[in-house]
Amino acid sequence: RLCVAMLDIDNFKQINDKYLHSFGDIVLKKVAEIIQRSTRRNDFIFRWGGEEFLILYRAIDLTVGKAVVQNLVTRISSEAISDGTTTVNVSVTAGLAQVEGLNIEDALVQADANLYRGKQSGKNCVVSE
Repeated sequence: RLCVAMLDIDNFKQINDKYLHSFGDIVLKKVAEIIQRSTRRNDFIFRWGGEEFLILYRAIDLTVGKAVVQNLVTRISSEAISDGTTTVNVSVTAGLAQVEGLNIEDALVQADANLYRGKQSGKNCVVSE
């Protein structure tokens, strides 16, 4: 049983535009730290590109995975990110999919489609169907 979650930092371009890329880098690092603190040792975390992260959860079905990822989304939005001068709160949107058999590629496509639906429906949420 594997679940894959694709997370994207909401409005990241606006953070870079308003506070510059150096602060955007701080946001990326902080979100990565929160993800790392919130996942188990046997799960895998990847920076998927830009402001996206991918998490492969081992030994979790879709129902449990959705609860775990929702908790992560809540943690990220509740932690202030600061460089000592500027402080912001960010949110993430997540798409989640079950990996069926050994076909990770289909799960990635589904997680990405779910992420897109979450972005379209208002962001700061988890979509798994």
